[in-house]
Amino acid sequence: MKEKDRNLSVLQYLDKLQEEYYICELRKKIYHSVSCKKYYSRVMEFKKEKILDISEKNNLRNIFDDIDIRNKFMRIVYPEFGMPMYPMTGDDLINYFMVGSDVRVEKEDKTYLIGVIVSVDLEKKIVHVKLNQGKGEKPFHIMYLTRIL
Repeated sequence: MKEKDRNLSVLQYLDKLQEEYYICELRKKIYHSVSCKKYYSRVMEFKKEKILDISEKNNLRNIFDDIDIRNKFMRIVYPEFGMPMYPMTGDDLINYFMVGSDVRVEKEDKTYLIGVIVSVDLEKKIVHVKLNQGKGEKPFHIMYLTRIL
């Protein structure tokens, strides 16, 4: 936990742990390094233990026993459309938009297309996607892409 997290109430701390649990889960999925996957698995296990401990001591529901709470925190990291809604690091962005990754592309009418990332320009926030069903390759702003995990 970051130093600033020490000033949180028990409920705020529990919420933060639950959000961070899903952030670690996402990182475990998008990072390709075996050592990173192992690291995030260990961090997830630590956070799970803390979540369960705090919940048990305070008789509180959590992401492991309440579907509504689980969905609340999952939507931060796995939104229906678009990027995760937490401040992604540079490494997160590089791995999230990795060439060869499957993505959904949101259209203006809220429907979507499916494709594969073929090139990325994070400075311009543009990703070129080869669309399925012979629709060619097109550039999209990163905000319209959702990684398929």
